[in-house]
Amino acid sequence: MAVLNGFVQRLHVAAHPEHFRTPRLRDVADWFATLLRQPTAALWIAELDGVAVGYVSALFHEQPENPFCLARRWCEIDQVAVDPAYQRRGAARRLVDAVVADAQANGIRDVEMTVWSFNDPAQAAFHKLGFRPRIVRLRRQVSPAGSPK
Repeated sequence: MAVLNGFVQRLHVAAHPEHFRTPRLRDVADWFATLLRQPTAALWIAELDGVAVGYVSALFHEQPENPFCLARRWCEIDQVAVDPAYQRRGAARRLVDAVVADAQANGIRDVEMTVWSFNDPAQAAFHKLGFRPRIVRLRRQVSPAGSPK
């Protein structure tokens, strides 16, 4: 999984080097080990001829009712990665379908994900899988106090 993560992480680093970094493989592997110990996380792996070609990780959330929102449960697809040599063969679709099936089996109606705005191919792929924009997050960069203008 750590190796597969590298394919996607490199895209993020190239697009936003001010935000993302290239992690060490061991650190990514340790991060996944910690993730898998969380009872609210799940991970699926796509294999072809016994070789891992992709994975998806998901987080299961519960929000109690508050003055602004009703209580809700949802599944968040946190990461999807497919080796570029195996893309466009249905691996991502099968991975996402597995997450959706698990959510449905557990009475969860909403499956959500975020996609960086620079990643047009991922947006198009997830749109084909039935995902639609729900929230648009905007950013405005400002100079830190005391810096020259």
